[in-house]
Amino acid sequence: TTGDEVVDFFNKAVEVFKGLDTYKALAAANILPSTEQTYTSKEIQDALTAVTGSAVVLGCQRGSLNQAWYSFNVQGSLQTGTFVPTSPAGKGGRGTCPRNGIRYLPKSGGYGDNEL
Repeated sequence: TTGDEVVDFFNKAVEVFKGLDTYKALAAANILPSTEQTYTSKEIQDALTAVTGSAVVLGCQRGSLNQAWYSFNVQGSLQTGTFVPTSPAGKGGRGTCPRNGIRYLPKSGGYGDNEL
């Protein structure tokens, strides 16, 4: 029936999201939320590349990491296909983070919290 594909789409989106545990990947590389410590883009990128095998686009706001974009190609239909990691498209996969001095702040419960 009309609209059933929307439910399939959101179910697949949640399934893919649950397989991308950014926090655990960063923690495994000893990259932990801190108000003192800073990290390089390479350190963060290396830790997150381990999740899918492909580069990740990093998003920062005022020098603080708050987003990670994973890129996939889909083999088959969006709802039932296989998501294959791929290199980021557009802007060379650069993102909005500086090369050095990236903060990964603890969540504070207020506006602008980490979206990771």
